Amino acid sequence: MSAPDNPAMQPPPDSRPEAPPVSVIVRTIGRASLDAALASIAAQTYRPIEIVLVEAQGGSGQAWPAELQGVRLQVPATGGQRLPRAAAANFGLAHAQGELALFLDDDDLLLPTHIAGLQAALAAAPEAPAAFSDTDYGYTDADGWHSLHRFEGSFDAVRLRFENFLPIHSVLFRLEARTPRVDEAFDLFEDWDFWLQMAQHGDFVHVPGISARYVAAEGQRSGVFVDSPASRQARRQLLAKWQTASPVASHAALIDRLQLLYRRQAQAEAGLVAAGDAQAHLRQVIAGREQELAASGKQLAGLQEILAARERELANAAEQLQGLDALLAAREAERDAAIGEIASLKALVAAREEDLAEAARQAQGLTALVAQRETEWASAAAYAEDLRQHLALRTDELARAAEERQRFVELDEARLRDLAAARAETEVARGETAALQAELQAYLAEPPLRALASAVRRRLRR
Repeated sequence: MSAPDNPAMQPPPDSRPEAPPVSVIVRTIGRASLDAALASIAAQTYRPIEIVLVEAQGGSGQAWPAELQGVRLQVPATGGQRLPRAAAANFGLAHAQGELALFLDDDDLLLPTHIAGLQAALAAAPEAPAAFSDTDYGYTDADGWHSLHRFEGSFDAVRLRFENFLPIHSVLFRLEARTPRVDEAFDLFEDWDFWLQMAQHGDFVHVPGISARYVAAEGQRSGVFVDSPASRQARRQLLAKWQTASPVASHAALIDRLQLLYRRQAQAEAGLVAAGDAQAHLRQVIAGREQELAASGKQLAGLQEILAARERELANAAEQLQGLDALLAAREAERDAAIGEIASLKALVAAREEDLAEAARQAQGLTALVAQRETEWASAAAYAEDLRQHLALRTDELARAAEERQRFVELDEARLRDLAAARAETEVARGETAALQAELQAYLAEPPLRALASAVRRRLRR
């Protein structure tokens, strides 16, 4: 078993240091729904809580955690022994350590505030042995929760004598010395017998509002109560026990309730007889009304024929009127089109007149422009003649300048040739000077001349 991980089922605990501990006894036979049942306990807003898990099938061998979200979990060993329903309940009660206790089957669910609301009600009524809330009976499928019936209403000790209206997990009871144990003679309706024992100590406190879910088994979704040979036998066994075990006053109250219900049933049956007589009279009245209605129907049929003929005439007139409306609409459309064309032609004529006036103005301007251009052309022709004469003079001058330039070019080329010859002669002289310097160095290198050269140099230094 892992800790529940559904955030919607995990509200913050609402515990107080002085809050009495609550034991939730869960009898399990290993159903797959056990995880959801335990998760609904761990999600309670109330603390402290302990879970007493009774493995009624004799033990699963599963390793259970020590707690679930702050809720202590104890799984007392059954020694491998299989426990019937009543024996499993007593086994859980024997190991419960809380001041208050609650039974939860492994296929049912508690809503988060269930224990907190019941504990508060018991705290406000210290004389009450137990408190219970309303419970929703239904099932869950892919579309969610579907409610089939609600167990709700105030506590009624007399009603409890002949009907169990308290789902086992709807009740939180005090766990004290006078708390009875489950009668192990019952393997069915053992919870009903347990509530009858608890009711000997006082009325239960009712906490209005749904705070628990009673989950219907797969084959029991058509009704809340299952009537079977086993259930009928268990009911007879329970009623026989409490016929002798209950006080005389309780038995008298049950008889009074039965008498009241009998009288109410007799009154209801008398009312049904009167209602039957009234119904027979109404049937006669209805028969008369049906005859009148048949006659009226015949008249109505005739009127309907007349009305149908009038409707056909009206339909023909409507068709003719519709044709005339269409023709009129066509003529109006043609008239509107003609008016539109005339307006367009008028606008076109006006536009053309404006174009002609503008063209006349432009022609007048062009005439003046042509005259101006002819005057400018004559001036330009005279200016061009002057330019041709000036160009002829400049052409002669350019020819003479070209001849002079050619003469300077030829002179420059002669100077370049003379410079090249001088450079060649200079190179020859440089070669001859280098040879003479080499000869002089060789001559001065001889011993007599070397001393003489040194003396000359010393003298020169002075």
